[in-house]
Amino acid sequence: MSKRYVFALTLAGVIVFGALTALAWTTPKQVVVKEIVRTEKREGLLTHEAHLINNTIYGEYLVSDYYPSSLVKEINLTYHYDSTELEGKYKIVGIVEYKTKVKSGEVVLWRDEFLKRVGRFSNGKFEESYTLNVSNLNEKISSISKELGVKRLETSVTFNIFVENGKRFNHTVKMIEDPTGLIYFENVKNVDKVPIYRDKIVKNSLKIVGYQIDTNTARLVFSVPLLILLPFTVYSTALQVRNRKPKLKGVDRYVVNCDKLRMNADKIVILESKDDLKKVLEMTDKPIIKRRNCEFDEYIILDESTAYIYRNKVKSQ
Repeated sequence: MSKRYVFALTLAGVIVFGALTALAWTTPKQVVVKEIVRTEKREGLLTHEAHLINNTIYGEYLVSDYYPSSLVKEINLTYHYDSTELEGKYKIVGIVEYKTKVKSGEVVLWRDEFLKRVGRFSNGKFEESYTLNVSNLNEKISSISKELGVKRLETSVTFNIFVENGKRFNHTVKMIEDPTGLIYFENVKNVDKVPIYRDKIVKNSLKIVGYQIDTNTARLVFSVPLLILLPFTVYSTALQVRNRKPKLKGVDRYVVNCDKLRMNADKIVILESKDDLKKVLEMTDKPIIKRRNCEFDEYIILDESTAYIYRNKVKSQ
């Protein structure tokens, strides 16, 4: 194995382990991650039961997803709230909105608040009940609609629940009276889960060619080979520089190495400087032959029977 090959391998090792060492030492040993301590759950549910009249099919009371509007006198509503947070306050508001469409938008002409309940709760829960008289509500909606006198007037009935116990919880339930003659409720249940985090300090790691390595371990594993290879590489580089063959600036590309040259020259001209060698090169347009002769490097230009020689003393090793 040649010295140059060994030098190239050590230099490559220094570069690789140097980069890995720099990466290991610039990567923090510890990182802060978020850890879920618990999950706070808040749940709201609106239950409903219709009080029916003028029917022999369902009986007096009915619990269903859909109610025939012509049979409904009242709807008994109960809102249930349950959470992991113990105390807080709440507000329940029932609103009828009267609106119409203008161009590409919607315009609300009137809001009628027919229900408002406020209170506080403990033990993480509360219940509120309300009896909605559908007949009276429809009569009021009809009266206000006539008074507004707007064509294509639409109405919507919503129950809005606002709970505050450190964080806000909002729940909107919509009551719909369908053109088919059915009454039903949308979005009766709302569940909100909020994770609670805490900071946790963990050891950091590096991912090298698919393997996870602890940062502390990586610093040791990569630094030791670098410390071993670095002095050897510096020493090898110094030897390379010191043993580099001397060059003549400006004429190197015209030089041909030939240590076994036999000269049959009638005339030998000894040149005193590199500049003289360059001048002869320009005049003759001949190649320069380099030959090692004891403590000299001889640079020779052969022009017919004349040999021009410049001797460059080799530095002692």
